[in-house]
Formats: sequence, structure tokens, C-alpha cells
Amino acid sequence: MSKERIKIIVTNWENGHVNTCDVDWLIEQAERVQELKNVNRVLKKANDGSERGKERLRKWVDELEMENERYREALESLVKQETLEKDIKTGKTAISYNGMIALKGLGIFDDGEYVVYGDDEIIESGLESESNE
Repeated sequence: MSKERIKIIVTNWENGHVNTCDVDWLIEQAERVQELKNVNRVLKKANDGSERGKERLRKWVDELEMENERYREALESLVKQETLEKDIKTGKTAISYNGMIALKGLGIFDDGEYVVYGDDEIIESGLESESNE
């Protein structure tokens, strides 16, 4: 309807007919265009800010993923250091308390596979060997 009205107004203008209602309508349309340009400018700024925010979040996620990988590698290294041999009594893999904590941190600790030796057992074993001497 707007395009049709503009054509009519242009035709009337070319024929020398100026209607005050048409002029008022054109002014309203010009004001509306200005409002929409302002809204568009605000939305573009918001979008630019959003894109910058997304990029910051992507960078942060990448940094956290790298940090997570370093922690995972450290936990895996700790598991290797803290894993002992097979326990003769249970047939399970013997692991220190710290090794158990590392396995739990990796989300792979299973009571059915590991027997945990804590500080108390090590101290008792050390005391037994000292008393036998």
C-alpha cells in the first residue's frame, strides 16, 4: 500500500497537485525511516558487542580446554607414579591413596580393579620390617 501511495503522490506532484495529507504522510514516513535507522544502528552495535563477547568466550573455552588437558596429563602421570604391582592377596592392581585420588579425578576409579594402600598401611609395613630386624 505504501508503494502505491507514493506512486500516487509522485503522479500528483508531477501534475502540480499537492495535497497536505500526502505531505503529512511523507513527513511521517521520513520520521519513521529515521527511527528505523537509529534502531538498526543500535542493533548493529549490540551485535558487534555480542560477537566480541562470543569471541572472548571462545578464547576462554579454548584456554580452559588446554588447562583441563594439562590437569588430565598431570593426573595420568600421577597414576603411573602411584600404581604399584598386582596385590598378591586380591589380584587387584595396588595403588597408593594419591593414585586413587588421581583416578577419581580422571573419573575412572573402580573398586573392583584397584586395592588402595594408604599411609597407615605403609607405616605399619615399615614398622613390621623394622621390628623384625
